[in-house]
Amino acid sequence: MRMVMDTEKGEMSINMYTDFKNIEETNDMMDGFGNSTSFMPSMGGDMSFNKDDESADVIGVSYKYKKGKFSRDAFIKDPMKHKAQMDSIKTAESWMSNMKYKLKYTFPNKIVKSSVEDATYSLDGKTIEFERSFIDYMKNPDVMDLEIETEN
Repeated sequence: MRMVMDTEKGEMSINMYTDFKNIEETNDMMDGFGNSTSFMPSMGGDMSFNKDDESADVIGVSYKYKKGKFSRDAFIKDPMKHKAQMDSIKTAESWMSNMKYKLKYTFPNKIVKSSVEDATYSLDGKTIEFERSFIDYMKNPDVMDLEIETEN
């Protein structure tokens, strides 16, 4: 994981990279990221730092890749915790409104089909990139779902 903050521009970027032999190895990756987000301000009005590990266990992500077909499925793990988190986000929505969630995946073969209409692709066709509002993702994780088909 790499985090870069530019206080002059008011920007923070978090990049996660991982190598794996089997896509199922990445299914727990977001759990590790969730546990590392204690630096994020809590959703309360006092902007104190969030040390509540339970808040990180709201959204899960499942990855599959078999025979040239890749899927990323984000889902709500605990509807009650999700509702509580959404109630809390309302107090911080104004400062979170500019936050973006960007996904960028590179495959060994050229992408021939994607479920994301507004995605951009690399010149060699092996990399796909798209972004959504972080607030939209928190409200409905399905906005970051992705299905890809690659050449064999």
